[in-house]
Amino acid sequence: MKNHPTTESHSEAGSLEHGSPENGLLDVLRLNQQAAAALQAARPQFAAWSIEVQQVAGAEVLDFRSPHCPADAGQLLANVSSGGGLEVKVEPAAESAPWQWDVVVRTAEPLPACLGAQYAGWPLSCGKYFAMVSGPIRGARGREPLFQHFQIPADAWQTQPTAPRVAVLESDQLPDAATVEQMAAECNCAPEQLVLCVAGTASPAGTLQVVARSLETALHQGEVLHAPLGQVRQGQGRAPLPPVPRQSLTAIGWTNDAIIYHGQVDWWVDGDWAAWSRLGPQLISENSPSYGQTFLQLFRQAGYDFYKLDPRLFAPATLTLHHGPTGQTAHFGTPRPDFLVQSWVE
Repeated sequence: MKNHPTTESHSEAGSLEHGSPENGLLDVLRLNQQAAAALQAARPQFAAWSIEVQQVAGAEVLDFRSPHCPADAGQLLANVSSGGGLEVKVEPAAESAPWQWDVVVRTAEPLPACLGAQYAGWPLSCGKYFAMVSGPIRGARGREPLFQHFQIPADAWQTQPTAPRVAVLESDQLPDAATVEQMAAECNCAPEQLVLCVAGTASPAGTLQVVARSLETALHQGEVLHAPLGQVRQGQGRAPLPPVPRQSLTAIGWTNDAIIYHGQVDWWVDGDWAAWSRLGPQLISENSPSYGQTFLQLFRQAGYDFYKLDPRLFAPATLTLHHGPTGQTAHFGTPRPDFLVQSWVE
């Protein structure tokens, strides 16, 4: 899902406290090393997967934009985006579903994997080049207000001064030298330490890695609502894998709708169950007044200004909470496959 604007929330979350210390340490070095290791392990497959490797101003640029990239390449891209913190699979959809495949993600470290890495929180702009940047590089940069959730060691990079900074760039174009140099400057490293994976949304790998954000969207809603996300001990998300259209704008619409109208998320939580139960209805897309139209319809009405869209829309269709201490569960929201049938027409 595309990065969505963060707004100040005036919603009450009961006794849930924002920014609790248990949210803990973000090991930015480990996340980047895990992402680099995942890429390294997959390198023997790059040629077969149509992934091209280039050097731009000293940085390594991995081109995932090919229409011939298989699902394995998209799964790798999604895993890299999460700093190696997500298990990503493509599984058969339900027999009754009008699509063939779902993208399923699971993690035992939802906060660092999804918000610390996978969330596309860096809107990169350099000259005419623009990309939404996700991946563990964001922790190395460390400039986003979202990182208030984390304690990042000041000396995180001192023991490994040449460690990589790994990014996923959602863009139809490869970065140029000026963009690479700007990224290196913002991350306080040499361009040679950058590993940049690039895929547009209207590509098989790009589509899959965006749909793999179902769990992340729920967590980001929780962040906006000041939830104690450190109490989310495990997470799982499932969303339909749409076809890959010809146009990027169409792909943005289809991937967003996949999560908004059929994304299904599970959290395993500790803490105050009554407070979590009150918060649950606010963490799903149905909470948005814009719910009920396809993403492209809403985008057109907003004059194609992403920041005019209601940020509450960027959430999964359903959320099921599982309370570890008591074994209680609560379910919020309803999948709407009919909206996907309406949406996925080019």
